[in-house]
Amino acid sequence: MKTFRASNADSFLTLADWLPGISGHDDAHLNLFEPVSEDFRHIQTTGKRLSSLTHWRYYYAFSSPQNVLPTDFFNELFKQAGVPENQQQLSEKLLSKINSVGSLSGTWFEHILSRLTPGLIKERNFEECAGLIQFFFDHTDEVSTRFRIRNTWFSLRETGINQVVRHLLKHMQNIDETRTVTQMEKLIVTGASPFWIADFMRDLIWEHGLAQNAVPSPSDALFSRDITERLRDRFAERMSQPELKQQLLLRQSILGYLYAWRDMSSDEAVKQWVREVTATDEGLVNLLIRLQTSVFSSHRGAYRRIARDQVSPFFDDWSAVEEKLKVMLSGNELTPEQEELKSALGNDD
Repeated sequence: MKTFRASNADSFLTLADWLPGISGHDDAHLNLFEPVSEDFRHIQTTGKRLSSLTHWRYYYAFSSPQNVLPTDFFNELFKQAGVPENQQQLSEKLLSKINSVGSLSGTWFEHILSRLTPGLIKERNFEECAGLIQFFFDHTDEVSTRFRIRNTWFSLRETGINQVVRHLLKHMQNIDETRTVTQMEKLIVTGASPFWIADFMRDLIWEHGLAQNAVPSPSDALFSRDITERLRDRFAERMSQPELKQQLLLRQSILGYLYAWRDMSSDEAVKQWVREVTATDEGLVNLLIRLQTSVFSSHRGAYRRIARDQVSPFFDDWSAVEEKLKVMLSGNELTPEQEELKSALGNDD
């Protein structure tokens, strides 16, 4: 800080060297809160700079970074991941970090994810990255469940797991693309976290417009179109299996999964399942409870709702469903589930 003079404080070009998210070359082309690259994050964290997303808080608090995991921790983590026989110990180690308070108000698990940058990953070998990938494909559904116990409003997307997995797979491809694809074909069929895998696979197929969506930059795609189609078809087969369908109503939230299922299989496949589970009033309520979305409003705070525009496409006649619900939920003695559903339907404003 001794090198930062007071006279420099009004120069955004100087501030850009100290604080992340500032870019531009003159006052007319000044941008604030810009996303920073993964390389930038890694360089700043390694150098323990003020602009490091890991270390900035300690400079402002004038305290030493006592709760930042050292590099040795990650060296040991990757070494353990590189030995298949240690997979059980690896999973226990990482899952235990969900219940421990790490930096700021987050958990050590979230801190570990934030440190798994491309710069750190590129120093590891194929086996070490493959072992860590195995953990995510086997345990991310459990990760989600454990976080939801801590916080019912938890969003798995916000942890950055998908991005970390992409970094790992990208590095593995750079080492050996054939082995990476073979590993993926195995994991999407045997991985014990099918609900997270569905979310990850949906990202992959969207990269090539395979869900009738607008195609982003092709250069950002993780796999080629041919490989992505192959992976999609294999996972679609798994999604159609009765044992996986039977797990759906055991999940807390499945709206995203139904969209992934539709994109990888067909609209009719999902609708047929919906017809089967909503054949009874209880089944209809159980399904709709799991199709709620969370909303965060500065006016109302956090609440859940049934977003009719998102839910209705999975029903043959949504108007008839609403009429049925109107009668079903009009009584004075409603079950807790029916009360929850009634509130969620009323919140769709």
